[in-house]
Amino acid sequence: MKIENSSHFTLKSNFLVSKKIKSHAQNTYERNIINSIKVIASAVLRGKMNELYQKIINYVYEIRTIEIDEYLYGLNRKKINMEKAYDIISDVPNSESNAIINFWKGRFTDPGFVRFKSSRVEENETRAILFYRKAVELDIEGMAEAGDKYAQVCLGGMYECGDGVDRNCSRALNWYRKAAEQGYALAQYNLGFLYEVGYGVDLNYITAVEWYRKAAEQGHADAQNNLGWMYESGAGIDENDSTAVEWYCKAAEQGYAHAERNLDRLMSRTKNIRKRARLC
Repeated sequence: MKIENSSHFTLKSNFLVSKKIKSHAQNTYERNIINSIKVIASAVLRGKMNELYQKIINYVYEIRTIEIDEYLYGLNRKKINMEKAYDIISDVPNSESNAIINFWKGRFTDPGFVRFKSSRVEENETRAILFYRKAVELDIEGMAEAGDKYAQVCLGGMYECGDGVDRNCSRALNWYRKAAEQGYALAQYNLGFLYEVGYGVDLNYITAVEWYRKAAEQGHADAQNNLGWMYESGAGIDENDSTAVEWYCKAAEQGYAHAERNLDRLMSRTKNIRKRARLC
């Protein structure tokens, strides 16, 4: 009886131990599954957060780039203001790792670009070159190839002037065209300018007028001024001083000093012509 009880106890004991082992194994397995799910969920959450963060950064980047253009070129009825433009450039999040912002910092630092000046920035050709090279390191070309119109026009500018890359007129034209076809006013203006001066392409005033008009109608002050000049000089379009005055006025109203001078000169010339006609 004792033997039977002992055997029964041993069997029961072994059963309980086996059950505990299985239970432990099952619990460990379940914990491993739960931990794996937690890791996956955490990764998914991080991925979603990273994706959301990137979307926010891209949105801010888009808005800030539009604002920079507004103050550089008088778009969206803004007055040209280089100080405000540079304030925005220097205030963009993660600006040091932003290829486009490095390009614009290069322009403001570059002694060769007298228009892009701020009281906060000292001209320094060496620093400008470093900014352009940084834009290249940050893969501005990859951004352009991916269809980023801002990168395309900046890269076109770099190829046009040989900033951070070897000078290449045909590549400049190619990148300007890609951005211009996306409706980007700055690229349309730049493309018009290349056709007007015959830089990297056969000189063609008619095509220059077409691209200037596209940009001018979007409020690009430089394009408005240049379109005014085309009307005044009769280059690529019938000469028309009245229409020239209209375009000069639009650009001047946005604070473009060169247009103001052109307007004063044209008004003075036409006034003298009329005065002389009365005398004769």
